[in-house]
Amino acid sequence: MPNITLDLLPVQYDFITCEDQYAAFVAGLGAGKSRAASEWLLLGALRWPEARHFIFSSTFSQLKSGTMQTFFEACRRLGFRYVDRIRDKVVYLPDIGCKIEVWTSDDPELFRSLEIDRAWVDEAHLWSLHAYNVLIGRLRGSDHTRHVHPDLKLQLRLTANPPHTTDHWLVERTTTPSERTGRPPITLFQASTFDNYMLPASYVDGLKEQYDPELARIELGGEYGDIGKGRVWRMFSRQKHLLSPAQALERKLPPLEWDPYLPVGWSLDMNVDPMCSVLFQWRHIDVPGYQRVVMFVLDEIRVRHSVVDKVVDEFLTREAAVIARKNHQLLMYGDSTGQTQTNRQTGNSDFFAVRRRLAEAGFVGETRIPQANPALRDRFAAGNGKLENAKGQIGVVIHERCKYLAKDLNQTFYKPGTNQQLVVSVEDGATTTHLGDAWSYAVYQEWPIRDAPTQSVISLVR
Repeated sequence: MPNITLDLLPVQYDFITCEDQYAAFVAGLGAGKSRAASEWLLLGALRWPEARHFIFSSTFSQLKSGTMQTFFEACRRLGFRYVDRIRDKVVYLPDIGCKIEVWTSDDPELFRSLEIDRAWVDEAHLWSLHAYNVLIGRLRGSDHTRHVHPDLKLQLRLTANPPHTTDHWLVERTTTPSERTGRPPITLFQASTFDNYMLPASYVDGLKEQYDPELARIELGGEYGDIGKGRVWRMFSRQKHLLSPAQALERKLPPLEWDPYLPVGWSLDMNVDPMCSVLFQWRHIDVPGYQRVVMFVLDEIRVRHSVVDKVVDEFLTREAAVIARKNHQLLMYGDSTGQTQTNRQTGNSDFFAVRRRLAEAGFVGETRIPQANPALRDRFAAGNGKLENAKGQIGVVIHERCKYLAKDLNQTFYKPGTNQQLVVSVEDGATTTHLGDAWSYAVYQEWPIRDAPTQSVISLVR
Protein backbone atom coordinates (compact mmCIF):
# COMPACT_ATOMS: atom_id res chain seq x y z
CA MET A 1 0.00 0.00 0.00
CA PRO A 2 1.18 3.55 -0.60
CA ASN A 3 3.15 5.34 2.06
CA ILE A 4 2.27 8.98 1.41
CA THR A 5 4.94 11.58 2.11
CA LEU A 6 4.53 14.82 0.20
CA ASP A 7 7.37 17.25 -0.45
CA LEU A 8 5.65 20.25 -1.95
CA LEU A 9 6.31 23.86 -2.76
CA PRO A 10 3.83 26.23 -1.06
CA VAL A 11 1.78 26.89 -4.20
CA GLN A 12 1.60 23.16 -4.96
CA TYR A 13 0.28 22.50 -1.47
CA ASP A 14 -2.33 25.24 -1.80
CA PHE A 15 -3.45 23.84 -5.16
CA ILE A 16 -3.74 20.27 -3.87
CA THR A 17 -5.67 21.21 -0.73
CA CYS A 18 -8.02 23.71 -2.42
CA GLU A 19 -11.66 22.77 -1.71
CA ASP A 20 -13.17 24.71 -4.61
CA GLN A 21 -14.87 22.80 -7.39
CA TYR A 22 -12.73 24.32 -10.15
CA ALA A 23 -9.06 25.25 -9.78
CA ALA A 24 -6.26 25.90 -12.27
CA PHE A 25 -2.51 25.85 -11.76
CA VAL A 26 -1.10 28.14 -14.48
CA ALA A 27 2.67 28.35 -14.21
CA GLY A 28 6.03 28.57 -15.90
CA LEU A 29 8.03 25.64 -17.21
CA GLY A 30 9.29 23.34 -14.48
CA ALA A 31 7.10 24.91 -11.79
CA GLY A 32 5.71 21.50 -10.81
CA LYS A 33 2.11 21.93 -11.93
CA SER A 34 1.71 18.46 -13.47
CA ARG A 35 3.35 16.85 -10.44
CA ALA A 36 0.93 18.64 -8.13
CA ALA A 37 -2.08 17.56 -10.21
CA SER A 38 -0.84 13.95 -10.30
CA GLU A 39 -0.56 13.87 -6.54
CA TRP A 40 -3.98 15.52 -6.15
CA LEU A 41 -5.49 12.78 -8.31
CA LEU A 42 -3.72 9.96 -6.43
CA LEU A 43 -4.74 11.27 -3.01
CA GLY A 44 -8.33 11.35 -4.20
CA ALA A 45 -8.05 7.86 -5.64
CA LEU A 46 -6.81 6.59 -2.28
CA ARG A 47 -9.66 8.26 -0.41
CA TRP A 48 -12.45 7.48 -2.91
CA PRO A 49 -11.32 4.40 -4.88
CA GLU A 50 -14.74 3.64 -6.41
CA ALA A 51 -15.25 7.12 -7.81
CA ARG A 52 -14.75 7.84 -11.49
CA HIS A 53 -11.35 9.55 -11.81
CA PHE A 54 -10.15 11.00 -15.13
CA ILE A 55 -6.99 12.37 -16.70
CA PHE A 56 -7.42 14.46 -19.86
CA SER A 57 -4.75 15.81 -22.21
CA SER A 58 -4.79 17.61 -25.54
CA THR A 59 -3.57 14.79 -27.82
CA PHE A 60 -2.60 11.15 -27.41
CA SER A 61 1.03 12.01 -28.11
CA GLN A 62 1.03 14.57 -25.31
CA LEU A 63 -0.87 12.18 -23.04
CA LYS A 64 1.60 9.35 -23.57
CA SER A 65 4.91 11.23 -23.60
CA GLY A 66 4.11 14.04 -21.18
CA THR A 67 1.09 13.84 -18.89
CA MET A 68 1.22 10.13 -18.11
CA GLN A 69 4.97 10.05 -17.65
CA THR A 70 4.59 12.62 -14.87
CA PHE A 71 1.65 10.68 -13.41
CA PHE A 72 3.54 7.36 -13.41
CA GLU A 73 6.53 9.05 -11.80
CA ALA A 74 4.20 10.27 -9.05
CA CYS A 75 2.85 6.73 -8.64
CA ARG A 76 6.35 5.36 -8.14
CA ARG A 77 7.34 8.17 -5.79
CA LEU A 78 4.27 7.68 -3.58
CA GLY A 79 4.27 3.86 -3.76
CA PHE A 80 1.22 3.28 -5.98
CA ARG A 81 1.52 0.16 -8.12
CA TYR A 82 -0.09 0.74 -11.53
CA VAL A 83 -1.05 -1.16 -14.67
CA ASP A 84 -0.67 0.91 -17.83
CA ARG A 85 -3.52 0.42 -20.30
CA ILE A 86 -3.67 3.92 -21.71
CA ARG A 87 -4.36 2.66 -25.23
CA ASP A 88 -7.57 1.25 -23.74
CA LYS A 89 -8.16 4.61 -22.01
CA VAL A 90 -7.47 3.32 -18.54
CA VAL A 91 -4.81 2.89 -15.85
CA TYR A 92 -5.39 0.53 -12.92
CA LEU A 93 -4.20 0.98 -9.35
CA PRO A 94 -4.69 -2.63 -8.22
CA ASP A 95 -3.59 -2.26 -4.59
CA ILE A 96 -6.44 0.12 -3.83
CA GLY A 97 -8.94 -1.23 -6.39
CA CYS A 98 -9.12 2.02 -8.35
CA LYS A 99 -9.40 2.76 -12.05
CA ILE A 100 -8.17 6.01 -13.66
CA GLU A 101 -9.70 6.75 -17.05
CA VAL A 102 -7.51 8.63 -19.56
CA TRP A 103 -8.84 10.67 -22.48
CA THR A 104 -7.81 13.33 -24.97
CA SER A 105 -9.68 16.35 -26.34
CA ASP A 106 -9.40 15.27 -30.00
CA ASP A 107 -13.16 14.63 -30.17
CA PRO A 108 -14.91 16.34 -27.25
CA GLU A 109 -18.30 15.13 -28.42
CA LEU A 110 -17.31 11.72 -27.00
CA PHE A 111 -17.28 13.29 -23.53
CA ARG A 112 -21.09 13.40 -23.62
CA SER A 113 -21.27 9.74 -22.52
CA LEU A 114 -19.16 10.29 -19.39
CA GLU A 115 -20.12 10.66 -15.74
CA ILE A 116 -17.19 12.39 -14.05
CA ASP A 117 -16.49 12.68 -10.33
CA ARG A 118 -12.95 14.03 -10.32
CA ALA A 119 -10.79 15.03 -13.30
CA TRP A 120 -7.47 16.58 -14.16
CA VAL A 121 -7.10 18.45 -17.48
CA ASP A 122 -3.46 18.85 -18.52
CA GLU A 123 -2.25 21.35 -21.16
CA ALA A 124 -5.51 23.24 -20.74
CA HIS A 125 -4.15 26.21 -22.71
CA LEU A 126 -4.33 24.01 -25.83
CA TRP A 127 -8.00 23.18 -25.29
CA SER A 128 -10.83 24.91 -27.11
CA LEU A 129 -13.57 26.55 -25.09
CA HIS A 130 -16.02 24.12 -26.68
CA ALA A 131 -14.09 21.08 -25.43
CA TYR A 132 -13.88 22.57 -21.94
CA ASN A 133 -17.60 23.38 -21.83
CA VAL A 134 -18.57 19.88 -22.96
CA LEU A 135 -16.31 18.42 -20.29
CA ILE A 136 -17.65 20.45 -17.35
CA GLY A 137 -21.16 19.51 -18.44
CA ARG A 138 -20.24 15.91 -17.55
CA LEU A 139 -18.87 16.76 -14.08
CA ARG A 140 -22.03 15.47 -12.44
CA GLY A 141 -21.06 12.24 -10.70
CA SER A 142 -23.11 9.05 -10.61
CA ASP A 143 -25.64 7.36 -8.33
CA HIS A 144 -23.09 4.66 -7.49
CA THR A 145 -20.45 7.16 -6.37
CA ARG A 146 -22.96 9.14 -4.32
CA HIS A 147 -23.94 5.90 -2.58
CA VAL A 148 -20.45 4.56 -1.77
CA HIS A 149 -18.69 7.89 -1.24
CA PRO A 150 -21.25 10.35 0.18
CA ASP A 151 -18.48 12.75 1.27
CA LEU A 152 -17.02 13.10 -2.25
CA LYS A 153 -16.97 16.57 -3.83
CA LEU A 154 -17.12 16.85 -7.61
CA GLN A 155 -13.90 18.61 -8.61
CA LEU A 156 -11.94 19.59 -11.72
CA ARG A 157 -8.28 20.59 -11.78
CA LEU A 158 -6.53 22.22 -14.73
CA THR A 159 -2.82 22.66 -15.37
CA ALA A 160 -1.52 24.92 -18.13
CA ASN A 161 1.21 27.14 -19.42
CA PRO A 162 -0.02 30.72 -19.66
CA PRO A 163 -1.74 31.33 -23.03
CA HIS A 164 0.02 33.78 -25.31
CA THR A 165 -3.02 36.08 -25.57
CA THR A 166 -5.26 37.54 -22.89
CA ASP A 167 -8.43 36.84 -24.89
CA HIS A 168 -8.02 33.09 -24.24
CA TRP A 169 -10.94 31.50 -22.41
CA LEU A 170 -8.66 30.27 -19.61
CA VAL A 171 -7.62 33.85 -18.82
CA GLU A 172 -11.24 34.99 -18.76
CA ARG A 173 -12.42 32.08 -16.56
CA THR A 174 -9.63 32.57 -14.00
CA THR A 175 -9.63 36.37 -13.75
CA THR A 176 -13.13 37.72 -14.50
CA PRO A 177 -15.58 37.54 -11.57
CA SER A 178 -18.96 36.02 -12.32
CA GLU A 179 -22.09 38.04 -11.59
CA ARG A 180 -23.48 35.25 -9.40
CA THR A 181 -20.58 34.78 -6.98
CA GLY A 182 -18.39 37.84 -7.47
CA ARG A 183 -15.42 35.47 -7.96
CA PRO A 184 -13.85 33.99 -11.11
CA PRO A 185 -15.41 30.61 -11.98
CA ILE A 186 -11.98 28.93 -11.74
CA THR A 187 -9.71 29.53 -8.75
CA LEU A 188 -6.28 30.47 -10.04
CA PHE A 189 -2.88 29.40 -8.68
CA GLN A 190 0.23 30.81 -10.36
CA ALA A 191 3.96 30.22 -10.05
CA SER A 192 7.10 30.95 -12.03
CA THR A 193 9.92 28.71 -13.12
CA PHE A 194 12.14 30.58 -10.68
CA ASP A 195 9.91 29.67 -7.70
CA ASN A 196 11.00 26.03 -7.96
CA TYR A 197 14.30 26.09 -6.08
CA MET A 198 14.83 22.41 -6.90
CA LEU A 199 15.45 23.10 -10.59
CA PRO A 200 19.14 23.02 -11.56
CA ALA A 201 20.57 26.49 -12.12
CA SER A 202 21.93 25.36 -15.50
CA TYR A 203 18.42 24.39 -16.62
CA VAL A 204 16.98 27.79 -15.71
CA ASP A 205 19.94 29.61 -17.27
CA GLY A 206 19.50 27.62 -20.48
CA LEU A 207 15.86 28.64 -20.68
CA LYS A 208 16.79 32.30 -20.34
CA GLU A 209 19.17 31.89 -23.27
CA GLN A 210 16.40 30.51 -25.50
CA TYR A 211 13.40 32.71 -24.70
CA ASP A 212 13.00 36.33 -25.65
CA PRO A 213 12.19 38.72 -22.76
CA GLU A 214 8.47 39.02 -23.47
CA LEU A 215 7.95 35.29 -23.97
CA ALA A 216 10.05 34.58 -20.86
CA ARG A 217 7.63 36.63 -18.75
CA ILE A 218 4.87 34.29 -19.91
CA GLU A 219 6.50 30.87 -20.32
CA LEU A 220 8.92 31.22 -17.40
CA GLY A 221 7.35 33.92 -15.25
CA GLY A 222 3.95 32.26 -15.41
CA GLU A 223 2.22 35.58 -16.16
CA TYR A 224 -0.63 36.21 -18.55
CA GLY A 225 0.35 38.36 -21.51
CA ASP A 226 -0.24 39.24 -25.16
CA ILE A 227 2.35 38.18 -27.71
CA GLY A 228 0.00 36.62 -30.25
CA LYS A 229 -1.00 40.07 -31.47
CA GLY A 230 0.76 42.97 -33.17
CA ARG A 231 4.20 42.35 -34.69
CA VAL A 232 5.21 38.74 -35.27
CA TRP A 233 8.95 39.44 -34.94
CA ARG A 234 8.58 41.51 -31.76
CA MET A 235 12.26 41.50 -30.84
CA PHE A 236 13.56 42.84 -34.16
CA SER A 237 15.11 46.31 -33.97
CA ARG A 238 16.82 48.05 -36.87
CA GLN A 239 19.20 49.72 -34.41
CA LYS A 240 20.22 46.42 -32.83
CA HIS A 241 20.17 44.00 -35.73
CA LEU A 242 20.62 45.83 -39.04
CA LEU A 243 24.24 46.94 -39.22
CA SER A 244 26.78 48.33 -41.65
CA PRO A 245 30.26 46.75 -41.66
CA ALA A 246 31.56 49.83 -39.82
CA GLN A 247 28.89 49.52 -37.12
CA ALA A 248 29.75 45.84 -36.64
CA LEU A 249 33.39 46.74 -36.01
CA GLU A 250 32.35 49.48 -33.58
CA ARG A 251 30.50 46.85 -31.57
CA LYS A 252 33.62 44.64 -31.55
CA LEU A 253 31.92 42.00 -33.72
CA PRO A 254 33.83 39.98 -36.33
CA PRO A 255 33.84 41.62 -39.78
CA LEU A 256 30.42 41.62 -41.39
CA GLU A 257 31.65 39.65 -44.39
CA TRP A 258 31.97 36.06 -45.53
CA ASP A 259 34.42 33.81 -43.68
CA PRO A 260 35.91 31.56 -46.39
CA TYR A 261 36.40 28.68 -43.95
CA LEU A 262 32.90 28.45 -42.49
CA PRO A 263 29.82 26.74 -43.95
CA VAL A 264 27.47 28.92 -45.96
CA GLY A 265 23.81 28.68 -45.00
CA TRP A 266 21.09 29.13 -47.61
CA SER A 267 17.50 29.11 -46.34
CA LEU A 268 14.67 29.20 -48.89
CA ASP A 269 10.97 29.91 -48.98
CA MET A 270 9.56 28.32 -52.12
CA ASN A 271 6.78 30.83 -52.67
CA VAL A 272 6.39 31.62 -56.38
CA ASP A 273 6.13 35.42 -56.21
CA PRO A 274 8.49 36.38 -54.84
CA MET A 275 10.71 33.35 -54.27
CA CYS A 276 12.87 34.39 -51.33
CA SER A 277 15.94 33.18 -49.51
CA VAL A 278 18.64 34.40 -47.13
CA LEU A 279 22.37 33.66 -47.12
CA PHE A 280 24.21 33.54 -43.81
CA GLN A 281 26.86 31.98 -41.60
CA TRP A 282 26.74 30.79 -37.99
CA ARG A 283 29.53 32.59 -36.12
CA HIS A 284 30.91 31.58 -32.72
CA ILE A 285 31.78 34.79 -30.90
CA ASP A 286 32.70 36.04 -27.44
CA VAL A 287 31.35 39.58 -27.27
CA PRO A 288 29.37 40.99 -24.32
CA GLY A 289 25.72 41.49 -25.17
CA TYR A 290 25.70 38.79 -27.86
CA GLN A 291 24.82 35.11 -27.81
CA ARG A 292 27.56 32.52 -28.09
CA VAL A 293 26.48 31.66 -31.64
CA VAL A 294 25.29 34.56 -33.78
CA MET A 295 23.61 34.30 -37.17
CA PHE A 296 25.39 36.65 -39.60
CA VAL A 297 22.84 37.27 -42.38
CA LEU A 298 24.94 38.67 -45.21
CA ASP A 299 22.74 38.56 -48.29
CA GLU A 300 19.20 38.01 -49.53
CA ILE A 301 17.71 36.75 -52.77
CA ARG A 302 14.28 37.91 -53.88
CA VAL A 303 13.12 36.98 -57.39
CA ARG A 304 9.71 37.96 -58.78
CA HIS A 305 7.56 35.52 -60.81
CA SER A 306 10.24 32.92 -60.37
CA VAL A 307 10.96 29.26 -60.94
CA VAL A 308 13.60 27.25 -59.16
CA ASP A 309 16.19 27.46 -61.94
CA LYS A 310 16.11 31.27 -61.86
CA VAL A 311 16.73 31.27 -58.12
CA VAL A 312 19.71 28.93 -58.50
CA ASP A 313 21.05 31.12 -61.32
CA GLU A 314 20.81 34.12 -59.01
CA PHE A 315 22.53 32.24 -56.17
CA LEU A 316 25.43 31.34 -58.46
CA THR A 317 26.14 35.05 -59.00
CA ARG A 318 26.60 35.75 -55.28
CA GLU A 319 29.82 35.75 -53.27
CA ALA A 320 28.29 33.14 -50.96
CA ALA A 321 28.23 30.66 -53.83
CA VAL A 322 31.93 31.22 -54.52
CA ILE A 323 32.76 30.55 -50.86
CA ALA A 324 30.53 27.46 -50.62
CA ARG A 325 31.88 25.90 -53.81
CA LYS A 326 35.45 26.32 -52.62
CA ASN A 327 35.07 25.02 -49.07
CA HIS A 328 32.47 22.30 -49.88
CA GLN A 329 30.27 23.37 -46.97
CA LEU A 330 26.82 24.45 -48.13
CA LEU A 331 23.92 24.03 -45.69
CA MET A 332 20.42 24.34 -47.14
CA TYR A 333 17.31 25.03 -45.07
CA GLY A 334 13.64 25.57 -45.82
CA ASP A 335 10.10 24.44 -45.17
CA SER A 336 9.07 20.81 -45.52
CA THR A 337 6.59 21.50 -48.33
CA GLY A 338 9.48 22.39 -50.64
CA GLN A 339 10.96 18.99 -49.82
CA THR A 340 7.80 16.90 -50.24
CA GLN A 341 5.50 18.77 -52.62
CA THR A 342 5.85 17.65 -56.23
CA ASN A 343 6.23 20.24 -58.97
CA ARG A 344 3.63 19.45 -61.64
CA GLN A 345 5.97 20.47 -64.46
CA THR A 346 9.06 18.47 -63.38
CA GLY A 347 7.55 15.64 -61.32
CA ASN A 348 10.11 16.29 -58.58
CA SER A 349 10.15 18.48 -55.48
CA ASP A 350 11.57 22.01 -55.63
CA PHE A 351 14.41 21.09 -53.29
CA PHE A 352 15.26 18.09 -55.46
CA ALA A 353 15.60 20.45 -58.41
CA VAL A 354 17.81 22.83 -56.43
CA ARG A 355 20.06 20.01 -55.17
CA ARG A 356 20.44 18.59 -58.66
CA ARG A 357 21.47 21.95 -60.13
CA LEU A 358 23.96 22.52 -57.30
CA ALA A 359 25.45 19.05 -57.57
CA GLU A 360 25.96 19.59 -61.30
CA ALA A 361 27.74 22.86 -60.47
CA GLY A 362 30.16 21.09 -58.09
CA PHE A 363 28.66 21.99 -54.69
CA VAL A 364 28.94 19.65 -51.71
CA GLY A 365 26.94 19.94 -48.50
CA GLU A 366 23.71 18.89 -46.87
CA THR A 367 20.05 19.83 -46.70
CA ARG A 368 18.48 20.31 -43.29
CA ILE A 369 14.74 20.11 -43.70
CA PRO A 370 12.26 18.99 -41.01
CA GLN A 371 9.99 16.06 -41.73
CA ALA A 372 7.08 18.32 -40.87
CA ASN A 373 6.81 22.06 -40.45
CA PRO A 374 6.80 23.32 -36.86
CA ALA A 375 3.79 25.08 -35.43
CA LEU A 376 3.85 28.79 -36.28
CA ARG A 377 3.87 29.59 -32.56
CA ASP A 378 7.07 27.56 -32.08
CA ARG A 379 8.81 29.03 -35.14
CA PHE A 380 7.94 32.57 -34.10
CA ALA A 381 9.17 31.88 -30.55
CA ALA A 382 12.47 30.49 -31.84
CA GLY A 383 13.01 33.46 -34.14
CA ASN A 384 12.30 36.03 -31.45
CA GLY A 385 14.50 34.21 -28.95
CA LYS A 386 17.37 34.23 -31.41
CA LEU A 387 16.90 37.93 -32.15
CA GLU A 388 17.25 38.67 -28.44
CA ASN A 389 17.00 36.35 -25.45
CA ALA A 390 15.86 36.93 -21.87
CA LYS A 391 19.44 37.78 -20.90
CA GLY A 392 19.35 40.70 -23.33
CA GLN A 393 21.79 38.94 -25.67
CA ILE A 394 21.47 39.41 -29.44
CA GLY A 395 21.76 36.36 -31.68
CA VAL A 396 21.20 37.78 -35.18
CA VAL A 397 23.18 40.41 -37.09
CA ILE A 398 21.91 41.46 -40.53
CA HIS A 399 23.95 43.26 -43.18
CA GLU A 400 22.37 46.55 -44.19
CA ARG A 401 22.08 45.35 -47.80
CA CYS A 402 19.31 42.95 -46.73
CA LYS A 403 16.65 45.65 -46.91
CA TYR A 404 13.71 43.38 -47.76
CA LEU A 405 14.43 40.99 -44.88
CA ALA A 406 14.58 43.99 -42.55
CA LYS A 407 11.25 45.18 -43.93
CA ASP A 408 9.66 41.77 -43.38
CA LEU A 409 10.90 41.48 -39.81
CA ASN A 410 9.81 45.01 -39.01
CA GLN A 411 6.41 45.01 -40.71
CA THR A 412 4.99 41.50 -40.39
CA PHE A 413 1.90 41.48 -38.15
CA TYR A 414 -0.56 38.87 -36.95
CA LYS A 415 -3.82 38.67 -38.84
CA PRO A 416 -6.39 39.90 -36.29
CA GLY A 417 -7.94 37.08 -34.29
CA THR A 418 -5.57 34.39 -35.61
CA ASN A 419 -2.03 33.09 -35.18
CA GLN A 420 -1.41 33.61 -38.92
CA GLN A 421 0.76 36.27 -40.51
CA LEU A 422 -0.92 39.18 -42.25
CA VAL A 423 0.33 39.19 -45.84
CA VAL A 424 0.44 42.64 -47.44
CA SER A 425 1.67 44.02 -50.76
CA VAL A 426 4.77 46.19 -51.04
CA GLU A 427 5.71 48.84 -53.58
CA ASP A 428 6.63 46.46 -56.43
CA GLY A 429 3.43 44.41 -56.10
CA ALA A 430 4.96 41.43 -54.32
CA THR A 431 3.93 40.40 -50.80
CA THR A 432 5.63 40.38 -47.41
CA THR A 433 6.48 37.57 -44.93
CA HIS A 434 8.45 35.31 -47.29
CA LEU A 435 11.96 36.49 -46.40
CA GLY A 436 11.04 36.36 -42.72
CA ASP A 437 9.81 32.81 -43.26
CA ALA A 438 13.01 31.80 -45.06
CA TRP A 439 15.14 33.29 -42.27
CA SER A 440 13.14 31.65 -39.47
CA TYR A 441 13.19 28.16 -41.03
CA ALA A 442 16.95 28.03 -40.46
CA VAL A 443 16.70 29.49 -36.96
CA TYR A 444 14.07 26.99 -35.87
CA GLN A 445 15.95 24.06 -37.37
CA GLU A 446 19.12 24.80 -35.40
CA TRP A 447 17.76 26.66 -32.35
CA PRO A 448 14.27 25.35 -31.55
CA ILE A 449 12.80 26.26 -28.20
CA ARG A 450 10.67 23.15 -28.28
CA ASP A 451 11.82 19.76 -29.52
CA ALA A 452 12.37 20.01 -33.27
CA PRO A 453 11.12 17.37 -35.72
CA THR A 454 13.69 14.80 -36.70
CA GLN A 455 16.16 16.43 -39.04
CA SER A 456 16.75 14.99 -42.49
CA VAL A 457 20.36 15.22 -43.68
CA ILE A 458 20.47 14.73 -47.44
CA SER A 459 23.49 14.78 -49.70
CA LEU A 460 23.37 17.41 -52.43
CA VAL A 461 24.44 14.83 -54.99
CA ARG A 462 21.58 12.48 -54.21
